[in-house]
Amino acid sequence: MKHRPLASFALAAALLAAGASAAQVSVAPRPGRICRPDVQRLCPNVTPGHGAVMRCLRGRMAEVSADCKSALMDARAAHRAKRAAEAAQGAPSPN
Repeated sequence: MKHRPLASFALAAALLAAGASAAQVSVAPRPGRICRPDVQRLCPNVTPGHGAVMRCLRGRMAEVSADCKSALMDARAAHRAKRAAEAAQGAPSPN
């Protein structure tokens, strides 16, 4: 079997990122709590479920508070790192 240093590096980076993101997420508050005022102000009539609130916030990102934007970016990075780690381990993706 041929050794692929780039693939090995990518796998190590994904696993490291997943570990770092998991640690960060466990310490950081969830976006829902931080973004609640933004949701109430910007998306008051949106019924939660199936990503409706996220679509609303994304559509009004210029008006979203800095704290909420930061929380959303952190959650997105953690989600991507988790999926990368699962893919690297051969776990099936939920989507």
